[in-house]
Amino acid sequence: MKKFAQITILLTSVLTLVACNNNVGNQGFNQQNHPMTTDTIAAVESTPATPTPVVPAGFETDAASCTANGGKLLVGVVTDTPWYESSNDIMQGVELSHTHILVLPLAEAGSKSLYDIAADNVFATGYDQAQPLQEVPNPLNTLTPGTTIEACGITYTQTPNAQSPASQGIHFVHINNNPIVPGKTDNGWLKIVNNNGTLSDNLEANPEYLYLWN
Repeated sequence: MKKFAQITILLTSVLTLVACNNNVGNQGFNQQNHPMTTDTIAAVESTPATPTPVVPAGFETDAASCTANGGKLLVGVVTDTPWYESSNDIMQGVELSHTHILVLPLAEAGSKSLYDIAADNVFATGYDQAQPLQEVPNPLNTLTPGTTIEACGITYTQTPNAQSPASQGIHFVHINNNPIVPGKTDNGWLKIVNNNGTLSDNLEANPEYLYLWN
């Protein structure tokens, strides 16, 4: 009986040891195949590429000059009467209001191709610092629907609204005594394309208020 009891105890110890080893093995298996993980959420910011108007035939030289100035060239037809937009930006007592001009590029069609030109009123010769009438200054007020224009500036995207259905625009269409973009020092412009193909003078070339940026 004593010998039988010893054998029983020995078998129990062996079975317990095997069970413990199997349990450790299973724990190791679980840790290897089901490890603790940490989910990492990567936020990726994507900036839409700035629009590039199609350059119509015959305007390649102007487009090259505009590109050299750090801008993009827009040639198109005014579709609506330009409108005045006031601004909360005041520099040395001068309100930096804008005139908005909707233009359909010559080489494109459809409302999705519309551009909203944001022309700075301070660079128009008829701009009055007091702005008593809050209206589009001369000569920007001559850009009636059907007028063909050429603009050199920086394009951007925007959200269409009740006043402007355009999803893209162009600004910096004026003379400039500071770089339009780093390393570029020349000017933007806004000109009328005459029926004979010649260009008017820059409608945004009034230097009177350049001192604001000095």
